Formats: sequence, structure tokens, C-alpha cells
Amino acid sequence: MFDFIQEMTWWHWLVLAVVLAAVEAFVPGAIAIWFALSAGIVGVLLWLWSDLPWIAQWLLFALIGLGSTIAYRKFYRKDSGPEDAGNLNQRGHQYIG
Repeated sequence: MFDFIQEMTWWHWLVLAVVLAAVEAFVPGAIAIWFALSAGIVGVLLWLWSDLPWIAQWLLFALIGLGSTIAYRKFYRKDSGPEDAGNLNQRGHQYIG
């Protein structure tokens, strides 16, 4: 298994990206999609620069995946607070006309 990790080629990363994107359909939380994006980026970088060391590949995968997940949670999943549920359980306020 360790030999496989050291000898991953660009298409391994792209397959991992597709698998992680498919996993996102079954796992809630929007985490696997960001690691799928990370694996895709590493696959393209490895396709462009084939002499990228395996440690750099895995570090890029982890850093891009964690960074994009944190950025998603910070900027796109802000706590909307009670203003979104302002008319919840108040049917009279939801009627128009």
C-alpha cells in the first residue's frame, strides 16, 4: 500500500477526484467535494510536472483540501440567524393578499 502511495500517477489522482465527487452525493456536509477538487488539482499539476515528489503531492492534496473546506465553511455557510425563520409557525404572516 505504501508503494502505491509513493507511485501515484496523474490519472490516479483524477480517479480519486471522481470517486470523492461521487461520495459527496451520499455524504452530507460538503466536505468530500473540496477534497475531490484538491485531488483534481494535484492530478493536473502532476500531468504538467511529472517529476513532482510524492510527498509534495500529498501535502498539496491535504493543504488544498483543508484550505478549500475551511474557506467554504467560513464564507459560504455563515450562520443566518433567526431572520431566516422569521415567519416560521406564523401562517398568517405568510399569506399574500
